Amino acid sequence: MRILHLIRHPGEEIGWEVAEAQAVRHEVAVLLLQDGVLCRRQTALPVYVSALDLEARGLPADRMKPLTDAEIVEVLAAHDRLVTW
Repeated sequence: MRILHLIRHPGEEIGWEVAEAQAVRHEVAVLLLQDGVLCRRQTALPVYVSALDLEARGLPADRMKPLTDAEIVEVLAAHDRLVTW
């Protein structure tokens, strides 16, 4: 199963912990939105980030892959389950 965790808050620890635990049995990725783009957590999971949210906060992409709105829709559609934190 492909699971995508949408993290919207920088201090969301439970969401990260659940995503990393699920990665043992499933294909898991994380999408950072809104203030979630302020997260700087080290993880082996694929991490995507909203390009517009990065730009709005004046942040560089760093190690994350910035996505346009159209690309975000594609990533959402490619996953079986979405979990929002």
